[in-house]
Amino acid sequence: MRTLVISLLMSLLLGCHKNAVTQTQHLSRQLTTIQFSASNQPYSVKEEVGGEQINITKIKAKANETYLIEVISDNDSLSYYIDGPSINVQKTADNSFKTKVTAQQQTVIELSFIAHPESSVYELKITKL
Repeated sequence: MRTLVISLLMSLLLGCHKNAVTQTQHLSRQLTTIQFSASNQPYSVKEEVGGEQINITKIKAKANETYLIEVISDNDSLSYYIDGPSINVQKTADNSFKTKVTAQQQTVIELSFIAHPESSVYELKITKL
């Protein structure tokens, strides 16, 4: 419960922007959905994941939109996956934690975060290019 409160508080403090963001919590799942506004302000949040917890962030993307996804973790336990129909995923050459994702049609881009064997605090920054 404490993690949820801290996570929501950090989301509010760090994620001050005009993008539409919704969060829901289900047992060991945290779901965040983002829809970028016309202002294109980056979405930034600091969260924790570990144990059986899975954090999922979904981006409602329109056709031909490109996003830069940056993840910074406090340890090597964090793993994250990017998935969705009709997307093109490109790792940037300079950093394995920066990824460009382009939607080829209107779709939902899903980012899933897990950590094992230790929990991990990570920063997620999504910028619409």
